[in-house]
Amino acid sequence: MEKPNKFEGINKPLSVEERVKTKLKSIFDEYGYIDEERRKKILGIMVMDYAMGMVMEGDNNFLMNDNYEVAKLIKILRQCKEVVITGVIENPQNDKERKGQATKTKICAEHTLLHLDYFLNTLLEYQQDGFYQYHFKWEFKDEIDNQYNPMDSINFTEPYTKIELEQIIEYEKERHIKKIKNAEKTSRQKIGGRLLFIENNMQNAGLFSTLSEGKTREYAFLFDCFVAIGKIPIPEIEMNNSEKYTFVKDCMKTYKNYQIKLSNI
Repeated sequence: MEKPNKFEGINKPLSVEERVKTKLKSIFDEYGYIDEERRKKILGIMVMDYAMGMVMEGDNNFLMNDNYEVAKLIKILRQCKEVVITGVIENPQNDKERKGQATKTKICAEHTLLHLDYFLNTLLEYQQDGFYQYHFKWEFKDEIDNQYNPMDSINFTEPYTKIELEQIIEYEKERHIKKIKNAEKTSRQKIGGRLLFIENNMQNAGLFSTLSEGKTREYAFLFDCFVAIGKIPIPEIEMNNSEKYTFVKDCMKTYKNYQIKLSNI
């Protein structure tokens, strides 16, 4: 008898490209980008920037979730038959415990280690939110079967393979270093750097002019795109194209000044 698929009809998470495309559709329409080939080129640049921003700057979710930490922990659990956890108590759980007291426990049960591996893989798959699928060109992970009851899902995702995990750790290590280096940037410097990246790519693709004429509308378009994908907060009051242009221009200038300052150190 074929096992029923209780997840049938449930859509998998949208890819990075699909999420960006959905958020920018109305902006493209508003600015008259109706040619499909032109839209495709602009979307490609926006998706590339969105993905790079997740790596270099991080959005709110990525800043809270340390994928590098989780990936390394998965590797340790797979390497060892016994894991010893030590720490210093910050939150005493009973009257006998004291803040600042050393504490230690040991994990060696195969069943516990296996399910910790399952849980951490599922956590990592959830936290990375489709970015690995986009960056590494991987398929989304499926739910794994409950080996003790094949008719019931265990609600864990398929674990990453040894090769996949090594790729993730190497990638997240580089991202972790970049995040530390970028932590000192102001919000406007970060936005300015991403806006300059998009403008340069738009110009190279022939989608933006290299002349000053038409900049107000181009910068207003970039402003509205960044608001749509959450990189710029929604303005409290409506802004006209001239005000959007000024904001984008100031962010770019702030980033350029930051780069000049770094080069003079």
